Amino acid sequence: MVFIRTDANSKIGMGHLMRCLTIGKALTEAGENVVFLVSDSESENALRSSGAVYFNLSVNWDDISADELDAVRSIADRESHDGKVPIFLVDSYHLNDNYLKELRKSAIVAYIDDFLDSTKEADIIINYDVLARKEKAAALYDGYHTRLLVGTVYAPLREQFFNVRKREKFYAEGDGRVCNVLLCGGGGAASFLPKIAEHILNTLPSENLKLAAVAGEYSDAFAELETLEKEHPGRISALKNVVDMKSLMEDCSIAVTAAGTVPYECCATGLPAVLYSISDDQLPDARWLKDNGIMFYAGDIRDRMDIALENISGYLKKLMESPELQSQMAKKSRKITDGKGAVRIARAMLRFRETGSFFEITGNDRAYKDNNIFRFLEDCSQDVRYYDSGRSAFSAALQSIESSAPEERSKRCLLPVYTCDTVILPFEEAGWEVFYYHVNRELEPDPEEIDELIRKTGSSLVLFHTYFGMDTLDNMSGYINALREKKISVIEDMTQSLFMTGAAVKRSDFVVGSIRKWMEIPDGGFGIGIISEEGETLEFEGGAFVSRRLDAMKEKGDYLLGLDGAVKAHFLRENTGSESDRYDDFMGAYSMSLLSSEMAEGVDAKDIASRRSENARFLDGALSVFKSVRKVRDLKDGEVPLYYPVYADDREGLQTLLREHDIYAPVLWPVYENAKKSFDDNARYIYSHLLALPCDQRYDVRTMENMVKLISYHDS
Repeated sequence: MVFIRTDANSKIGMGHLMRCLTIGKALTEAGENVVFLVSDSESENALRSSGAVYFNLSVNWDDISADELDAVRSIADRESHDGKVPIFLVDSYHLNDNYLKELRKSAIVAYIDDFLDSTKEADIIINYDVLARKEKAAALYDGYHTRLLVGTVYAPLREQFFNVRKREKFYAEGDGRVCNVLLCGGGGAASFLPKIAEHILNTLPSENLKLAAVAGEYSDAFAELETLEKEHPGRISALKNVVDMKSLMEDCSIAVTAAGTVPYECCATGLPAVLYSISDDQLPDARWLKDNGIMFYAGDIRDRMDIALENISGYLKKLMESPELQSQMAKKSRKITDGKGAVRIARAMLRFRETGSFFEITGNDRAYKDNNIFRFLEDCSQDVRYYDSGRSAFSAALQSIESSAPEERSKRCLLPVYTCDTVILPFEEAGWEVFYYHVNRELEPDPEEIDELIRKTGSSLVLFHTYFGMDTLDNMSGYINALREKKISVIEDMTQSLFMTGAAVKRSDFVVGSIRKWMEIPDGGFGIGIISEEGETLEFEGGAFVSRRLDAMKEKGDYLLGLDGAVKAHFLRENTGSESDRYDDFMGAYSMSLLSSEMAEGVDAKDIASRRSENARFLDGALSVFKSVRKVRDLKDGEVPLYYPVYADDREGLQTLLREHDIYAPVLWPVYENAKKSFDDNARYIYSHLLALPCDQRYDVRTMENMVKLISYHDS
């Protein structure tokens, strides 16, 4: 369910409501239920003929009180029936940050911000001004988990502007045609239309010029325009509430309009325009359009009306005299927008609910963070080397062991039977004979079993996992140290428990892990304790694996931003394909790419840990009550999970239910056939029942609450 909070009245005109109606229609066509929430009867009257579902809150539109929030929440609770987190689209200058913050406690909030002058309490920020550069927005929201829909591709024009025929012919004096000039903008009490119309009619008396003057729903100018129509028969038509604005624009040769939403409609139709401004928020865009030769700007009509009026007639005359100039301006303006911004906004709003899967890239480069992952790892140990993946780090660790081990030492190792094939393969490819030890259902190893297997197999190396960011090696430090004293090499894989690396460094010979599983970078892993660089190469500066994976991440980002050309099936296939290509060509250890290093420097590791911990703690508390879905173990203070693991009696059914609600919980891991012969009852149970719930920093407790609601439904 999507709720749209906006207004329209004689003070603010129809602009906010019209763009929201366009977005609402795109949401409805995407299969979503949409409800408008408006302040009073004046806004209700404006909505009545639209066919939209709406509620009148009976409040003051420009004086928000706590009572309104209570009413809004009550309506949202009553009307939401689809089991998904509700979405609010807010388009009002009078709803403050506290209002948005309260809404965000139980809903996804999208906010149309026409100014971008400060951060807002919103999940999605929408600004389609020509001046709304992504860099400015990205800098403003750096460190915030806010999705930015910025740029003219998001201009929410009415559906009639989606497919506009290209303007081929432009007005030229003497060709026998009338120059139809569209005059519009400046609705409500600030309307200057009659004065502009009268000035044009008096200063450009040519019979070849005819004005189509359009007044809005709340404009007080219509009566004056009708008077002008009578005084200048055949030279001006007074129009009100024009429904088919696109056709009118296509029939006109030039527009004279206020610098609000209409200029974007002019761009979509390739209509050359002369702009004037009637409010402060219109000034920057009007000047930018002028400076870039896209439209003429006559000035702020509020300050010096006489100058603005003279400029309007002067620029209009200049355009009428030059079809070449009209053509140039039309060509430039068509590049500004294709009119389909509302569809993109609707897509992005609905896709905000999607949870899980690999990381996307949706914004610009982030500024350097003192708390980045490199600083964190180097605080754990000064002996850190960076690789393209955890798999490369494993290979480097094995090279290090082999280069320093006595010749008589065996190449036999013990790995946990619950592990990933990408962990096993480096050992097999390096010629190690692999044996498996077991873990219990809390994912803890048994030291006695490991001792017995070392005795039986003659293994000289043991690999341990610290699973899911939980200290599954609790109380094992003494035992691990004892193994090392017996000259048994110990590798600890911290891929799922990156933020416990400091503890691992103190007890193991080698600590390895993936970085890219934790953040939006295409490659990245680390190794600690590795003394040999034999076989390492700096490969991925422009390497095929990084390039393909980066493209998939960007394409997923475009998909989540509602942009055209981003197809879900394609970027999923590309991501999977990049992984397959990388491992098919695996030849040892490779260094982390410079690109990923630079990207990772802009990610705050403390923020990752904080948000993941908050999400996981919520799940840990909420999942205690279910019967068919159970926690693997209790979460302890300071633990930071990669995923939150649960056992589900009907794992496939739960996974399907979550997927139907856009939550993607993976099975970790698929069974590796070479290890299957070593399964015991616990291994079979783990592999058939464990499901990994996403809890990463892209999401917050609202997402976790929705996931728990779905699990509750499944459990019942």
